[in-house]
Amino acid sequence: MIRIALVTDVSHDYGIICAKELAYRGYSVYVVSNARRDTLVRGIRAQTKNPHIYQIDGSLKNIDQANTIVELVDLKLEKLDLLIHSNVLPCKESLLEESNECIFVNYHLAPLRLNLGLLHLLQEVPQARIVHLHSKELNRGMVDIENAPTGHGLSARQCYRNSQLWSYLAMQALSEQLSAGSVTINSVYPGPIADYNSDFKTKLWNWLSPRPFSQSLNVELPLWIASSPLLSGVSGRMFFHQDPDHQAFSYPNEQALKRLVWQRSLSLVSHSPMGLVQGF
Repeated sequence: MIRIALVTDVSHDYGIICAKELAYRGYSVYVVSNARRDTLVRGIRAQTKNPHIYQIDGSLKNIDQANTIVELVDLKLEKLDLLIHSNVLPCKESLLEESNECIFVNYHLAPLRLNLGLLHLLQEVPQARIVHLHSKELNRGMVDIENAPTGHGLSARQCYRNSQLWSYLAMQALSEQLSAGSVTINSVYPGPIADYNSDFKTKLWNWLSPRPFSQSLNVELPLWIASSPLLSGVSGRMFFHQDPDHQAFSYPNEQALKRLVWQRSLSLVSHSPMGLVQGF
């Protein structure tokens, strides 16, 4: 039976690479892109000789659009084998054009909304997986829990790092709530785009391939991708409104930080029109 993948961003090279590789491997691939990218979708279809490449018009710029994507996928699919978020850092100029709110939604809240909204489709597949592609800058973030999504005095680039670290911690928290072996969640740094050679493609395919695991969280992560050790030396920095000087308080306990990020993430997502998925 044909396997189905959803790639949420083909506006950057990593998303395009994933869509092509999956198409070559015989997946039915759905890509989220705006209407201006329809020529790219046709190009992937022609290049890979795979007719099963489909476009879902949209983006992850706000929660409303994420809700719309969930609705569209629900209408089209009965199951989903693989969900890929290609959240690798765009060029500096492109990033600086965005507001902090937009960056935080695009790199954390909207992907989380899709994960929650499409989880029931993924749970129909014994070896389904959710994969977040991250920038190597993942380990340099600071977590501003109280003031998310804007961040207290953060530049656009700092907000990006904050969003990436939020997403990483929230994905860990989500995976811990899933039963063992149901849906594997990975947060990965796939390496520089220049290294997309045969060895890189082998690594990429090994990482995308479905296979059984004893747990749902990061059990197969090799050293070449971002994993928990990158958080060593990273302290969550939380700003509290009741502190008049907005002083940063170090929070080295990863588990406690993870819980706070998860609770705050759910609170932010729950303000969307559709609300939260039941049970989370």
